[in-house]
Amino acid sequence: MNLFSFKIISMLILLLISIAINIILLYKSDKKYFKISVVIIIFLNIVFYFLDYFLFKNLFTDYLAFNMLLSFLLSITFEDIKTNLMDTRVILGYFILFLVYRIIFLDFTIFLEGLIGFVLSLVLMLIAFFVKKNSIGIGDVEAIAACGMIIGFPNIFHFLFKAFLFVFIYGIYLIITKKKNKIDEIPLAPFLLAATII
Repeated sequence: MNLFSFKIISMLILLLISIAINIILLYKSDKKYFKISVVIIIFLNIVFYFLDYFLFKNLFTDYLAFNMLLSFLLSITFEDIKTNLMDTRVILGYFILFLVYRIIFLDFTIFLEGLIGFVLSLVLMLIAFFVKKNSIGIGDVEAIAACGMIIGFPNIFHFLFKAFLFVFIYGIYLIITKKKNKIDEIPLAPFLLAATII
């Protein structure tokens, strides 16, 4: 087995593990969300594959990274909506998968991009966490840091800009419609998911 085959097989195994974790978590928590998640994964995979193949012609590895990130965010989104909480064990599990994904390339530049993305997103979110009380939860900090590892630098800035733009727009909508007065009550995971898809 050559090095390229090893990398592809290893990444496919990681992808299958991440999807399996997602399915198990959603099935255990709520069968309704499980069905929705499966539909979303299938639909977005079809759309992303055709866009990737006919328009962007990105590398196969980008497709795998997208799927792993999608699986991760789906696994925490519905719980965040219901309880405004994220399971640290789930986030840590996916972070380890993302870290292994970066290491598999055996390329220092690729690994460094992921590491910088992780560190920058962690530092930025910790600053927000400590500067403005209750503006962001510790679960949000952990989730965004994990995203930073798989998205990497400098793409993490684009990702965060989109996510918080969506939060801002939704917060303004809630204030205008008087459904909520505090933006800090808004679950963040759905907007991370939206930033991944759009």
